[in-house]
Amino acid sequence: MLNVIVYEDNSNFMKKNINGINRALVNCDIDYRILKFESYSDALDNIIHTKGMKKIYVLDVEMKDVSGIEVASRIREDDFDSIIIFVTAYDKYHNDVFYSRLMVLDFICKYKGYEDRLRDDIVASLKILYRQRTFIFSYNHVVYRIPYGNICYIEKEPLIKRCVIYTINGKFNIAKSLNWIEPRLGAGFVRTHQSCLVNVENIKNVDFCSNVITFKCGLSTNLLANKKKKEVRERVGISE
Repeated sequence: MLNVIVYEDNSNFMKKNINGINRALVNCDIDYRILKFESYSDALDNIIHTKGMKKIYVLDVEMKDVSGIEVASRIREDDFDSIIIFVTAYDKYHNDVFYSRLMVLDFICKYKGYEDRLRDDIVASLKILYRQRTFIFSYNHVVYRIPYGNICYIEKEPLIKRCVIYTINGKFNIAKSLNWIEPRLGAGFVRTHQSCLVNVENIKNVDFCSNVITFKCGLSTNLLANKKKKEVRERVGISE
C-alpha cells in the first residue's frame, strides 16, 4: 500500500493535489490511499513514526501552525526512505528548503504548471520507491536471485532448519531461519506469525476472522497470529 500524505490548508490547492496525484497513479497497478491533513495532528504524527510504510509527502511550506519545513524535519529524524515534495506560493523559501538538507525531491511553485509538475514528481517517486531489489541466497550449491516484488511469503518448515520462499513463479527452499532472513528483506515485509514473513505489497486481502491472507497471484496462508493482527491492519491500510 502506497500512502500519499498531503499537508495543505488551502481547499483549492488540496483539490489540485488530489487531482494531480490521481492522474499520476490512475494507470499504475499500485494500491494507494491519499491522506489529507489541513494542520498538524496526532494522526499525522503517528503516520510519520510508523515504520515499514511506503510514503510520499506533499508538504505546503507555509502553514498556519507547523510549517512544512518543520514537518519534513520531523520526518527525517528517523525516516530517510520516504519521498518529500515541497509546494509553496512563495519562491522566497527555496533556499531555506535546500539548505536544510532534508533530501527533498522537488520544490514546486503553485502557480507555474502546478498539477503537471506534481504529477511528474509522483511518477518519479514511484520509480524510487519501487526500484527493483533482489534477495540473493544459495541452496545446495546453487545461487538464487529473487526480486523482492516476486516474493509473496516465506514460511518456516516444522522440525527442520529450513524455510520455503513462496513466489509468484514457484517456491524455493532456503536453509536459513526467519530470524536470519527478516533483516535482509527490508521494510516491505511483516512478520505475521513466528513461522511466517509476508510481503505487504503482494497482499490482495486479509480475512481477520479466518486468519487467511490471500495474495494477488492467488496464493494464501493462514499463518496470522492474533497478536500480529493490529500491525497487519496498519501495514495494509485497513482501519478498525
